[in-house]
Amino acid sequence: MGFVSFLPFITGDYWVIHLEPDYSVAAVGSPNGKTGWILSRSKTISQAKFDRATAALTANGYDLSDLELVAQ
Repeated sequence: MGFVSFLPFITGDYWVIHLEPDYSVAAVGSPNGKTGWILSRSKTISQAKFDRATAALTANGYDLSDLELVAQ
């Protein structure tokens, strides 16, 4: 568990749900399971990495029905 800040909007505890071996992509989520993020070190990620991140969030009870993909 750790602390994350997306200033000035969101701060709080988070869990690392998934981390790629090369640290290029991480899926993190709030402990209550209501909010999750897929974070990337680059503007794009491969479909395989995206699929692993979303699968990890889903397996941990996160609802991805409102998942928003943000153009970078």
